[in-house]
Amino acid sequence: MRADRSGPPHYRHPAARPPAAGRTRRASRLTDERLETLREAAAALAVATVHATGALEWLLGETAAVLAPLSAWHPSIRTPTPEKITDAEQAVGRLRQALADVAAA
Repeated sequence: MRADRSGPPHYRHPAARPPAAGRTRRASRLTDERLETLREAAAALAVATVHATGALEWLLGETAAVLAPLSAWHPSIRTPTPEKITDAEQAVGRLRQALADVAAA
């Protein structure tokens, strides 16, 4: 058994992995920032949904359903596809616009 407990010689911590082919560190950082923003939106939706009823509850729940796969994301597992990230961002944008329209009415 190895005394330094750093794992087998071939093991590298997931954060030490180089970016995927064609993916720069800047692109990776931007994706991470987009996902962090979406996770924060998902958390806010979860809290808001608990206090909502009727059509608002349904609207918040549907948006949260789009965000759910992204909320469990972790860099050591895999990054969601750009399409899923874009879909989630669009869902948040549509929710923001719908809430603004209701507030203005």
